[in-house]
Amino acid sequence: MILDEETGQLVLDRSSLTMQAQPRQEYTRREEGQHDVVNSQSYMKRENTARWSPEETEEFYSVSISKGNC
Repeated sequence: MILDEETGQLVLDRSSLTMQAQPRQEYTRREEGQHDVVNSQSYMKRENTARWSPEETEEFYSVSISKGNC
C-alpha cells in the first residue's frame, strides 16, 4: 500500500504483490555428531566473574531486605 499524497487515499501498489525468484543457495552439510550450540551468549565477550562469598551474599540480602526489595 502507498499513500496518494494528492487524495490522501491508500492505494494498492501491485508491484509489491510479486517478487523475483532468487537463485538457489548452496548449503553446508553437517555431519551427525556436530552439536555446536548457538544462543544469545555465543558472540558475547564477557569477563569471567567470581562467585560471591557467603558473607557477600548475606550482605546483599540484608541490604535488599532493609530497602524492601525482597
